[in-house]
Amino acid sequence: MKFNKHDSFYVRQSWPAKAASAINTDNTIFSPQNEQNAVDELGLGRVMVKSLRYWSRTLGISTESKDSNGLIIHELTPTARIIFNHDRFFQRTGSRWLLHFNLANARDEATTWYWFFNEFNYQRFTAEQFMEQIKNYVIHHEIDIAVSSLQRDFNCLRQSYLRTSITDIEYFLEEGILSYFAPLGILEEKGQYLLKQSSADSLLPPEILYYCILADKPNEIRQLSIEDIFEAPKSSGKVFNLNYNALLNKLDVLENMGYIEVFKRFGYSHIEIKQNNHEDILLKYFRKEY
Repeated sequence: MKFNKHDSFYVRQSWPAKAASAINTDNTIFSPQNEQNAVDELGLGRVMVKSLRYWSRTLGISTESKDSNGLIIHELTPTARIIFNHDRFFQRTGSRWLLHFNLANARDEATTWYWFFNEFNYQRFTAEQFMEQIKNYVIHHEIDIAVSSLQRDFNCLRQSYLRTSITDIEYFLEEGILSYFAPLGILEEKGQYLLKQSSADSLLPPEILYYCILADKPNEIRQLSIEDIFEAPKSSGKVFNLNYNALLNKLDVLENMGYIEVFKRFGYSHIEIKQNNHEDILLKYFRKEY
């Protein structure tokens, strides 16, 4: 489990595209030996480059390894490659939800984000309540971490997802600090409270939901419990904060699209999978005009 690895920089609007484009051109761009080149190519300071290297890995944009010469190598993941080929600037709503799904499930790399979307069940909370609960979580798991690191994670997560008002956008764009995830509207601030919104109920494209439902599932799986899709850890219902009726409505849409068959039965409601080619599902979404 990892905390406070972002150097207090949340994901900026342009960062996923910057990372993918740089890696596509030079897969050693984030190697420490190439630090100055990364600063020049990405147009970011050294600490921001380090942060972007972390976010690229944690958002599922790239994998990281080391070659025989000790250089850090980044390769685009299959999902990121599809996004890069069809949404070069990573600006489509589906692209944002895909990266959010990866981040919220990155338990080993971004533990606070995983905890917030999978285990923290408050829909309305204060900063104090957040901190109290995350401290309980790390104590329960016997993790030795400074409270200041947890506080920096809270600040970064809040800035990552806080809905930006129209009057603020011009300032954020001018300063280059608009969060990549702000358009998803996942967090809203009212006085001392933060509200976790169910924005995916209306904004989440059905193909992206289906792709995420199938994530990490073996190809031979043909049946999935709707309850598990709704409330199991790392599930789409949890990570996208979907309410149950909205999930059922989206499953009905997927049934009409021919991807699944839905069975709503007392005691055990489930879907039967009719199409499970992950790449085809994403391509159908990205090839649609928007």
